[in-house]
Order: sequence, then structure tokens, then C-alpha cells
Amino acid sequence: MVVAALLPLGALRAIGLHGPPALRAALPLGFLLMLALTALLLTAAGRREAGLTAVPRPWWLLAGPVLGALAALGIGALGTALYGHGADHWYHSVRAAALANPGLAALSPPGQWLAFTLPAIAFSPLGEECFFRGLLELSLRERWGRRAAVAGSAVAFGAIHLLHHGVAWGAGGVTLRPVPGLLWFVLMALTGGLLSWCRARGGALWVAVAAHAGFNAAMGWVVFH
Repeated sequence: MVVAALLPLGALRAIGLHGPPALRAALPLGFLLMLALTALLLTAAGRREAGLTAVPRPWWLLAGPVLGALAALGIGALGTALYGHGADHWYHSVRAAALANPGLAALSPPGQWLAFTLPAIAFSPLGEECFFRGLLELSLRERWGRRAAVAGSAVAFGAIHLLHHGVAWGAGGVTLRPVPGLLWFVLMALTGGLLSWCRARGGALWVAVAAHAGFNAAMGWVVFH
């Protein structure tokens, strides 16, 4: 059931990213649905096992965001080294999707960064980490073991982010970027693995949430500066 939920969640993300402007709210709705599924499908014991507990090593709430930010900067630098500032750069797609919102496009670059980053550190990290590193990873771990669960959640995380770069559609039909899309998938899967590692080192899911927020904040800075 948890794995099957990836299809409607992916559909909501696709609509929010590539659908008409009137349906852009589908993107944050997907994050809220991830959070709701975690709350509904996990028992109190399951939530504790998933890491929704107090943080036993609180210094990781600082180390996690630093590692997340460094990962985002490194991924941005790699994209620039390979593709310059062209359309094959993964952050170019992130910027283009964000600026499809007329209200955001009308702002100055600092305003664009702020308007992009505040939702990106509020909705996405909480929803995605509760679902991927919490609900999905726990579900896979019960059946296949810890290593397979981490790998499976990382692959799913990378796959859903192909909707941000690699696969898109609009008035001109479907657009595929096979090579940069594959690289982006690998990078996002590795990022998912890093977030799982942060969760394990910090002892709670909130460390992965904080690391994810650091990643998104740094990515937004690169995208809009």
C-alpha cells in the first residue's frame, strides 16, 4: 500500500510542476498528503520506530543542515561544470518551474529566493522525510531489512525528483532529457541515502528533516543568485 501511494503522489507532483497555473497548489498538497499518510498509517509504536521521537544527539540538528547545504552546492557546481547555465542544468529546471508562478516571477531575485525557500524548507522536508525516510523506509525494512530499505527509499526519492528535471510536459508535449535526467536521478538517490544516514547518526527523523531543509535553502540560493 505504501509503495502504491507513490503513483498518486507522483501524479500530484507532476500536476503541480507542469500543469496549468491554477493547479500549482497540487505540489504542496502532495507534501501534506505524505505527512497525512504517515500519521494515518503508522501506530504510535510505528512512529517511534520510524524516528518520530526526541533527538538523542541534538548537535546533528546543526550538522545535518550543513551537510545538506554542502550537498546542494556540490550538485549545483557539478551541473554548472557539465552544462553551464543551459537547460540541461537541473537547477535551471527548478528555476523555470518556480518562475512559472507569475507572482514569484515579478519579485526581485532576493524576493524570489525568499518566496521559494520558505515553502521549500517548510512543506517539502517535513512531508518527504516523513514519507520516504519514515513511512516507506520502515515498510521496506520490515520486509527486506535495513540496507534494502535505505536503498529502496533512496531510489524512490530519486525517481519522483525526475519530475523536477528529466521528464516534463507542456503545450509542446513531453520533453525528455535522458542523460542529465539520469544524472539528476542518481544525485537525488545519493542525496536520499545521505538523508537516511543523517537520520541514523542523529537518532531521529527530525535530523533528516533539518538536513533536507538545509539542502533546499542552499539550492534556492544557487537557483536565484
